[in-house]
Amino acid sequence: MRKAILPFLICVCFASVGMAQRTPAAAQGTGTSDGTISLPCQVLLNEVDGVANVPAEEAGRLVNIAVRAGQQVKAGDLLARIDDTQARKQKAAAEAEYSAASEKAGSTVDVEAATKAERVAYYAFKSMEDAVKMVQKVVSQNDLNQKQFEWEKMKLAIQQANHQKVVDGFTADAKKAEAELAQNGIERREIRAPFDGVVQEITPHLGEWVKPGDPVLRMIKIDRLSVEGRAKAALYNPADLADRNINVQVTLAGGRNVQFVGKIVFIGSEIGGDERYAVRAEVENRKENGQWVLRPGMQANVTLQPK
Repeated sequence: MRKAILPFLICVCFASVGMAQRTPAAAQGTGTSDGTISLPCQVLLNEVDGVANVPAEEAGRLVNIAVRAGQQVKAGDLLARIDDTQARKQKAAAEAEYSAASEKAGSTVDVEAATKAERVAYYAFKSMEDAVKMVQKVVSQNDLNQKQFEWEKMKLAIQQANHQKVVDGFTADAKKAEAELAQNGIERREIRAPFDGVVQEITPHLGEWVKPGDPVLRMIKIDRLSVEGRAKAALYNPADLADRNINVQVTLAGGRNVQFVGKIVFIGSEIGGDERYAVRAEVENRKENGQWVLRPGMQANVTLQPK
């Protein structure tokens, strides 16, 4: 690889809605005899998933803020809660109705009672029918027909009892769905962390009213960060940079240098008026004593190893 001076223009940008476009700042890279290129860069948030304004999903009064600005949280951790009193009452009512309907659907008492009544009506009818056969004119045909009608009616009562069990089962399913819907309403009033990260800002105050879509907290994700720049097209071909491994070195307080490993993941398709194209790499961050080492805005020295 020929020796080359690789000028980079560093982009400083936080990927949040409504923020200004990136403002470039020039930086100069240097090459070495073995083909290694070293250049100054800046550590940035990942523009895709590095920041989130965590919103309210339901309207209501903010009754709990479980975190503070600067606190590190895990994905799924409770950040805040909106008043869920009504949703909890709806859930309790639906669960009670579900229990009652489920119990009724599982009961066989009505079927058993109808079955026994049918047997009684059957025997009454058969006894009268036998009497008619043995002694004519003792029992009128109307009386016999009445007994047969009562027996047929009891047979239908068994069918009705079985049908009602099916209906009660559907009712139980509906009440169960209502309870699950109420539980979903409770969960939608729990504002939880969308990823592992750091709470940067809490917008409303405790007790304030929020609406669906209102940002409640601002979080940043710094377990994976970006290192970005703009390469001069006249000095370096995009194919020479694509998928290159990089070493990132930053200087911490006290002059201590630490290193990280990353990889170029994006090469811009457009050459701007400055005759440069965008280059972006991603770097895995790490913690020391419970704190992230790399922070957005840090200056870094990036080294590209020869292919």
